[in-house]
Amino acid sequence: MIALVLLLATAVSSSSFSDSNAWGFYELSDVKDNDQGMSGTLTFKAGNETCPYGQAISPLNLNVYFLKDATVRIKITDPSTQRWEVPDILQPLTADSASALYDISYTESPFTLAVSRTNSSLSDPVVFNSSSSLFFSNKFIQIANPYPRNTNIFGLGERVGPFRYDLSSTQTYSFMASDHFTPPKLPLYGSHPFYMEVRKEENVPSSESHGFFLLNSNPMDAELSPDGIVFRTIGGVLDMFLMLGPTPQDVTKQYHALIGRPYFPPIWALGYHQCRWGYHNFTELQTVIDKFDEHALPADVFWVDIDYMDKWKMFTFDPAHFPQPEMKSIVDALHASGRRFVPIIDPGVYIEPGYAAYDKGVEMEVFVRDPQGVNFTIGKVWPGLVHYPDWTHPNTSVYWTQFVTQFHQDLGMDGLWTDMNEVASFCDGRCVLTAADDSGGASSEDQFVCNCSARFDTGSWDDPVYQPVDTRDRTCRAVTGPPIHGLDCGTISMASHYHMGREHDMHNLYGHMEAKQTAAVLQSLTNKRPFVLSRSTFPSSGHYNAHWLGDNDATWYDLWKSVPGVLNMNLFGVPLVGSDICGFGGETTAELCARWMQAGSFFPFMRNHNTIGAESQEPYALGEQVLAISRAVLRRRYSLLPYWYSCFQLVHSEGGSVAVPLLYNFPNDPNTYSINNQTMVGRDLLVSPVLTQGAVTVDAYFPDEAVWYDLESGNVTMPAASSSSSSSSSSTSRWVTLPAPLEKLHVHLRGGSVLPMQEPANNTQQQAGNDYRLIVSLPSPAPSPSSGLVVATGRLYSDDGESLPENIGNKYTLIQFRVVTTTNGSAVDAQGFDVFAEAEQGTLGPKVNVASVSVLGWLCPEHCISGLTRNSSSAYSAAAAFSSASSSRPSDILPQNAHHFVFETDQDISLQGAEEEPWFQLRCSCQTPSPAPPAGNGSDRTALVVLGVSVGLLCALGLWCFCVKHKKRALRQVSGYQDMTDTSLARDKANPYGATA
Repeated sequence: MIALVLLLATAVSSSSFSDSNAWGFYELSDVKDNDQGMSGTLTFKAGNETCPYGQAISPLNLNVYFLKDATVRIKITDPSTQRWEVPDILQPLTADSASALYDISYTESPFTLAVSRTNSSLSDPVVFNSSSSLFFSNKFIQIANPYPRNTNIFGLGERVGPFRYDLSSTQTYSFMASDHFTPPKLPLYGSHPFYMEVRKEENVPSSESHGFFLLNSNPMDAELSPDGIVFRTIGGVLDMFLMLGPTPQDVTKQYHALIGRPYFPPIWALGYHQCRWGYHNFTELQTVIDKFDEHALPADVFWVDIDYMDKWKMFTFDPAHFPQPEMKSIVDALHASGRRFVPIIDPGVYIEPGYAAYDKGVEMEVFVRDPQGVNFTIGKVWPGLVHYPDWTHPNTSVYWTQFVTQFHQDLGMDGLWTDMNEVASFCDGRCVLTAADDSGGASSEDQFVCNCSARFDTGSWDDPVYQPVDTRDRTCRAVTGPPIHGLDCGTISMASHYHMGREHDMHNLYGHMEAKQTAAVLQSLTNKRPFVLSRSTFPSSGHYNAHWLGDNDATWYDLWKSVPGVLNMNLFGVPLVGSDICGFGGETTAELCARWMQAGSFFPFMRNHNTIGAESQEPYALGEQVLAISRAVLRRRYSLLPYWYSCFQLVHSEGGSVAVPLLYNFPNDPNTYSINNQTMVGRDLLVSPVLTQGAVTVDAYFPDEAVWYDLESGNVTMPAASSSSSSSSSSTSRWVTLPAPLEKLHVHLRGGSVLPMQEPANNTQQQAGNDYRLIVSLPSPAPSPSSGLVVATGRLYSDDGESLPENIGNKYTLIQFRVVTTTNGSAVDAQGFDVFAEAEQGTLGPKVNVASVSVLGWLCPEHCISGLTRNSSSAYSAAAAFSSASSSRPSDILPQNAHHFVFETDQDISLQGAEEEPWFQLRCSCQTPSPAPPAGNGSDRTALVVLGVSVGLLCALGLWCFCVKHKKRALRQVSGYQDMTDTSLARDKANPYGATA
């Protein structure tokens, strides 16, 4: 039950944030409770000063909606005028607030509204307090929210900077989709007015997180101070949402449920992508493809930039360098080999009678109109003077479908890359452009010259009385006439007319609307999951498309900033994201490219892309060392695709992030809040890339709630902290300086995981039928010898990799792995494990053939493992053979030091429902010492060990002889767990993991 409390005084948090407003304040009256929440009327009372940004609108309507147990909506609107409200973003939510995590309190004069967390353990339970800062005029709307000092704020994008904001001083950040490179702090290609706050107090074990979302597409800014945040927007309404978490992952899931959970990409989109601006002809493109085959480099998708177009007009082919028949032949050959092709398109339609896209657009009147609302607005991009499609016009979907469909028939592409959709122009919106300004597709400096001999008088549309801070001093692109400063710099005028409104309202939505319509057309053409890569994004974009972080440079700083960039976009609900690997602008180096290939192999979207005129930076183009490093990281990327794909299916179903900061998995450890140089993939993988030039070590933080295994060696890098030590007292020791020569990327597996892997191939289609491998990482400290304790879990999802989710039906395989302790007697060393593989009931998906299971952290000496059984049946029993030689690993993708158990025949675990019996069992019994395993190699050594173990067990215990009787699904162990102390097979019980790595 939600408490609605009328307070006699303002409900304030413990913050010292000043909420005084000399312009006046609103009073609340006519308060009514209803089934959805509450409503009221706000009336303005003038203050001692006049607001310079316009007269306050009065009265206003207040509505509070109790959407879910952890989600509340606060909406303030003008009842006298139909103001712009963002359409088609919110997903339908079934109202359910019976167990709400929040209470609502308010005061009537001056009006304040507060949302407080129920049952909070912290000193300040208030997560939102409007204070008396509310001001609502026609083109200036302000709302504030205080927070406690020393809190943690994340989000508010898209921009370059650390993942966590520095709140030591006051900074203001703008939201205005902009076409420029990627400078720090300034607004970039998308607008995401969402932030997450994480609060943690000393001596309180758990943190508490919540999120705030302002659904508004108009230009705005947010002022962050040590004590609170102030939003100021120049249009629309106040439509605010609070998500109460209480964990960061909960907040993210609640936000994504609101704006649309991330779309489920085709599995090939998770492979490697190769692109550049500067493939000069189709022969050069084919050579690049051939070299990937020659060098055995895995790759799924090849791309082309605007080079392929006829004078840079979209939906055309350069007849001399990229003729349509040859391009179609290349794409057909890629498809035959299991690979894909994606070209770029820009939204600007070149003004040229006889050009089909132009003629049809004029005929159907689908273009944005100029500030006067009569003629089509004119911008300037690569081909010259252009018109822009109006995505809100009812004819545009028909127009776009026609041309994308024809393009698909001509080329057979598998996705589209929508660039320049902020929307971008090489001139300014107020400039009146004529034929004299047209560069006509010529490659020259004239492309970027903006002669502005005449200008539209757009009044306050482009130069409003309040202008978001980062747009105020930006000099526009006009090179003639007086300098322009305004919102139309590098785009079209804010006064431009759409079918549903003005550019003032639509600007931040333009790229989102284009990508959404493009995805819909591709889906209708193929009846498969579409792939669209969009430069501009808005809340809900991740429900339809992928994103890359834009035009970066080949610098170490740009490599570093790509890590928080990926984390932020995952927070915003766009998990399929990455940076231009090796850098877009400028010249890369072998060292930089090698390190970027390593880091980028753990970005959800992995694409190498660079600019025209720069040296080639394909993985094979920078020398043998970079080639070897690239091949290694790509093989590991592909071997982990089952895990990546399972993560994407989970966030598509539940929301949440794929690439996450450490704080998501360890929200109660404040040491994780400021980490920018490490990421996690899902719950289990921790990645610590080298991001500094010349570095041969990397500093990595390991949260103390888990043991961490090096995925390559299998060794323990950091054991879990003992229960008696707190994270604060052990934080220093949790930082480790790891050796990192150029060929080394540190990837660690969290203890308590079951990690699915697959034998890699050169693309996902070739890999589809390959064997799976499982890595079981046991937790630390070692579990007690009692039965029934779940010590490791994992998840594997598999389907055909491309069908629409609504068409999959039961043609998928979803397996939940559980590793449970069991005992074989009363002695500690009698412990073993049952491994359950429980498939979802009734599924008919792909078979999952598991070839081996590798166990990390098992304390059982090699010679003590007495047997492995399938479903507790002796018919499936087999003797275990051992070798500590690393070369005996069943696959080079597996850790070197582990207990490796190999199935003689593949274990089909595409089960029809959960099994009550374990899938297989591991037993450790050392009551009677066994001799050390003999030396030797290959089958001779295996036979000797099998014989020795079998005879020893027969004589000492009088048990069955564990002979392999050609039974189906028999098991053998080919490699043992290497003791890291290198002194004895017996473990030191006080320090069972030996030296740290």
